Amino acid sequence: MVHGQAVQCAAYVLMALANSPVLDSARLTFAMMLVQSASSGMIAPARDDARGSYMAVNGLVLQGAKLTGLSGLFLVSRVVLRLEQRPHFPLSHAKGAAD
Repeated sequence: MVHGQAVQCAAYVLMALANSPVLDSARLTFAMMLVQSASSGMIAPARDDARGSYMAVNGLVLQGAKLTGLSGLFLVSRVVLRLEQRPHFPLSHAKGAAD
């Protein structure tokens, strides 16, 4: 656990340095994000009893994504219906330009 915390601290320091004007490296930032994610697994590994809660939250995320997608479809259909009900006015200036 101590080694994982040390690796995580070093990753945060290098990530801050990579985002500074001194270095400005997106690749190093991404690499340190991966190192930080791996080190968090070394600090607190997932136990078997905690996996169920992760899976439950993952199921809720999927249901939230479905709800967001359906509400987006509903809103778009309402906007399209409103636009179709608007009266259409002919463009008189376009007709005069052709003459």
